Amino acid sequence: MVPLTTSLRTLEDVCLIATGLDHPECVNFGPDGRGYAGGEAGQVFRLASDGTTECFGSTGGGIGGLCVDGNHNVYECNYGLPYVHRVSPDGLVSIYSKGTPDRPAVLPNYPVFDSRGNLYYSDSGHLDTPDGCLFVVRPDGSTEHLFGDNLHFPNGLAIDPEERYLYVIQSTASNILRFSLRDGYLDKPEIFATLAGTVPDGLAFAASGNLYVACYVPDLILRITPGRHIERVVEDHAADRLNRPTNVAFEPGTTRLWFANLGGFSVNAVDVGESGMPLRYPVLV
Repeated sequence: MVPLTTSLRTLEDVCLIATGLDHPECVNFGPDGRGYAGGEAGQVFRLASDGTTECFGSTGGGIGGLCVDGNHNVYECNYGLPYVHRVSPDGLVSIYSKGTPDRPAVLPNYPVFDSRGNLYYSDSGHLDTPDGCLFVVRPDGSTEHLFGDNLHFPNGLAIDPEERYLYVIQSTASNILRFSLRDGYLDKPEIFATLAGTVPDGLAFAASGNLYVACYVPDLILRITPGRHIERVVEDHAADRLNRPTNVAFEPGTTRLWFANLGGFSVNAVDVGESGMPLRYPVLV
């Protein structure tokens, strides 16, 4: 089990950002500082810190994770279809990846860019079978099957501030893997952290190198220091303000960590007292 340490924050520190969303699983930010979230019917939302919400696109299916490029295009992993879509700022939807001919995507879950414009994404496979893998879409639009067919429901991804490692949650193994990144390719993984008794889902780095983890079960956000010390940030035993939290992202220019509540209809935030790592927004053709 995760150590029963005192939480760093209380539920009174959790604030509401936006409500009336459709079981959002993902939240992230674009280069203009606006937030983005997705719904389980494929809605793509823009969010402002004052709670203003705009649905500007729809992909169908259901949206897992998303990220944004330097031209404000949204890349969403769609577990319902199953594709990775690119959604333009005016809502035009196109297919960005279907996996590869030899290994079609099964359940795309979460994407992340490196500074070169490589888009890594997890394919969770099937919930009760360790058959997940990792894909990468190169800047020219070609997809490669990057690693594995035996991962345990790979989910949230994050790349550290120095771009040395790709971190991958295995939700059904209750752990986080770390792969060395070398010129857009991966070495064999190591287990970075074991989070027994949890179902981890989403990751976000602070500028300090602290790694924040949202847990679907229990309703909990953790922080892992560079020395791998695990700290409890905030937990909600009543699943009220934290209701199956999934993806997390730092609001630019603040110390607020936003999180999506898949079990509810809201995106919330908690001030964690440190700023997030700057995200990578490659400009792609």
